[in-house]
Amino acid sequence: MGHDPHSPITTSRQLDWPKGHRIYTTTRTVPAEYPIPLIGATMAAQLGNTPHPYASNIIIDVREGPIDNATRTLSIDHTAIPAGTHTKYQTVACVFPAIYPNNTAFFPGGSMRRSRNVLGKVQYQFSQNPSSWLAEGAIWNFTDPSSGPFEVESWLAQAANEIFIDGDGNGRTVGEFLNGTFIAQDTVHNGIDISIPGDLFYQIAASRPSATTYAGWVANKTEIMISRTVDDWYGDILMKRTVLVRAQ
Repeated sequence: MGHDPHSPITTSRQLDWPKGHRIYTTTRTVPAEYPIPLIGATMAAQLGNTPHPYASNIIIDVREGPIDNATRTLSIDHTAIPAGTHTKYQTVACVFPAIYPNNTAFFPGGSMRRSRNVLGKVQYQFSQNPSSWLAEGAIWNFTDPSSGPFEVESWLAQAANEIFIDGDGNGRTVGEFLNGTFIAQDTVHNGIDISIPGDLFYQIAASRPSATTYAGWVANKTEIMISRTVDDWYGDILMKRTVLVRAQ
């Protein structure tokens, strides 16, 4: 018995990533006036009334053949939205923060900003309507290193230009008593007290995170988020990519 040309034929191909996920292509012959399905719609209307395992798949591409004898051929690519979080490990570029000279075991002499290529944990999530992604915090919560892209909150730069006066009326800036290499907005440091003989005193609050806290993250191999981006995947399905690295 020959195949009914109006019945859909579905083939598939396997993607490298997410590992094992499949893109399906359904080809069918339809009347010339048949409405072209929209990208983002499901396959329910294309696979008949009988329950079909691919009926809930999302259409990601549509190709039309020429009209011939009042019919045309449709080739429709479709897929399920990958569920959950998919994780792989990749080398990523990361700039680790400067460490102001401090009395912790971690970089006791201080360290400048460090650009490194390191192993990162990269997480992928997929969504057609990512409203929950829009609700994610845009500002990093310094008490939770995986809450958002890591950004040190430091007061060294602001303090450096402050002027204080000694008993003889001589003024000097706070920055003159700091190591200029580390006066940066992203410097990790503990609380700093500046005092010299006489009546000069100035206090700078610890950064967030402090050098002690950051040293604890390094010791515990704590993962910090360095980026979170959203890109197109297939059709109107979006992909969120979150990169985490160990503090170091």
